[in-house]
Amino acid sequence: MLSIGFTLLLAGISMILPGLLKLRDSKVSLTFINSMRGPLGVDTGYSGQGTWRPIISGWGVILIALATITFGFFFTYYANVPTASLPAAYLMIIMVSGVGLAYFLVGFRRRLSRFDLAVALLGIMTFVILLIAQLVVSILLPAATTATAAPGISNFWVVMFYFSAGVAEEALFSLFLISVLVNAFKFKLGVPFAIVLDSAFFMMYHSAVIGSIYTNAIYQSEAYLIVLFVGGIILRTMFYLTHHFAVPALGHGILNAFVSLVTLGFVSIPLGYGLVILPLAPMVLINLPQTRRLVNGIRLRLW
Repeated sequence: MLSIGFTLLLAGISMILPGLLKLRDSKVSLTFINSMRGPLGVDTGYSGQGTWRPIISGWGVILIALATITFGFFFTYYANVPTASLPAAYLMIIMVSGVGLAYFLVGFRRRLSRFDLAVALLGIMTFVILLIAQLVVSILLPAATTATAAPGISNFWVVMFYFSAGVAEEALFSLFLISVLVNAFKFKLGVPFAIVLDSAFFMMYHSAVIGSIYTNAIYQSEAYLIVLFVGGIILRTMFYLTHHFAVPALGHGILNAFVSLVTLGFVSIPLGYGLVILPLAPMVLINLPQTRRLVNGIRLRLW
């Protein structure tokens, strides 16, 4: 039943798409969109000049394709399992919406034939930073409960679902929302303000929406909300610095997959492991200027 409803939704979108394109070409819409997009080929920095544009490379296309296949499998094969099919359909909608709205309002550079190794490495580095942040918060504020595995679903597809959920959420909160906010806030501290605001929305989204789908208390715990807010800042900052959608999407997806593997019992974190990782946090802060120069150097090679 859910798959039929989702098919009707896609059919409805395809029917109104010509009208949306016509609206986009209207004088009022063009004025608004051009104010967001700015001069073609000009990218903004902290000075707030020009337009900041995201990039979708070959890695980004692969991530979106994997997420599409995973969600499609869930809302067809598990159509009779609402706890599996409903979140998959919902995440599919927000991923498609995020990509479409980003293209409609801001536009993005398409580097579909490029598979830069630096982009993949930055995505993995994002995962490591997220993992350190999560371990630090878990030490300071231990969560009262832990998430449980979904019954009746293959472990492989559980891992793929959580990986794809990270990709879908980055399409909405990074590719679309942060791109719009960065271009909307043209004042001196507009970029940091946009990142913090986006991260707050990211935290509230998980608390309200995800918490209503999955009633486990972990989604309402103080530690989890702090992890979401800090993680949102890390993901949006990496996206802003690199412009590449694949960087936060890959980092978020790997983190979700790693957590699901821990939940399923395939990966165990030894006692005291967090105490080994914890000293890395001040090291990252101490070397922040060097880290920023490294990222800027990679940015120049990626562009």
